[in-house]
Amino acid sequence: MKTFKAYVGLDVHKETITVAIADGRSSEVRFYGTIKNTPDAVAAMIKKLGDRHKRLHFVYEAGPCGYGLYRQINAAAHVYEVVSPAHTPRRAGDRVKTDRRDAIMLARLARAGELTSVWVPDETHEAMRDLIRAREVAVEARKNALAFVTAIRERRNGLRRGRTKERGGGQGVRAGPGNPPRNSASGDPDLRGSDRGSPTTKNWHAVPNPRMRNCSTVVIAPAP
Repeated sequence: MKTFKAYVGLDVHKETITVAIADGRSSEVRFYGTIKNTPDAVAAMIKKLGDRHKRLHFVYEAGPCGYGLYRQINAAAHVYEVVSPAHTPRRAGDRVKTDRRDAIMLARLARAGELTSVWVPDETHEAMRDLIRAREVAVEARKNALAFVTAIRERRNGLRRGRTKERGGGQGVRAGPGNPPRNSASGDPDLRGSDRGSPTTKNWHAVPNPRMRNCSTVVIAPAP
C-alpha cells in the first residue's frame, strides 16, 4: 500500500478551486485556501505543495468540470483520484455545505481510505461521451419542437373547423376555389399534392384573413 506525505482535498468549481491538506499522520486537516481554476494557478499550487510534502494524493468529487485537472496533476507525477459524490460518507444531520467544509472532508476521508473512486475516461472516450450527450439533447429538443408545432396546428385547425360548421349548418363546406381540400388523415389542407392530382403548394398562396384584422393569421386561397 502506498503511503503519502499529504492528502489534498479539492472542491472544484468553474472559476475557483478550494484546497485543504491532511498530513500523512493523524493531525488536524488544514485549510490551504482558494485558487483560480486555471492551469497556471494549479501548477503553482502543485509545485508549492510538492516541494513541501513530496508525495501528494489529490482527490475531488466527479462533477461537470471535466477531467483536465485530473490529467494535469497526473502529468506532474502525483496521484489524483476522482471519487463518486453519491458514495461519499456524510454525517447524519450535517446539512451545512460550503466549499471549505467539502475540501476538508475530502482530505480527511482520503487519508482514512473511505472514498470510492470512479473510472476516468481518456480524451477519446470523453469526446465520444460529449458527442453522445449532445445528440441526446438535440433529439429531445427536436421532439419538443415538433410537439409544440403540432399542438399549435391542431388548435388552429380546430378553430377553423368550428367556424366552417357554423356557416354550413353542421354540414361543412365542400372543397372548391375558396376551400382547399383537406387531407383525410390529418385534417390539414393538402399542400403536398397526391396521386389523384390534388393541388400543390404552387397552386395556392397566402392572403390576410379579413375576419381577424388584429392578428397575423392568414388563409390559404387559390392563386389568381
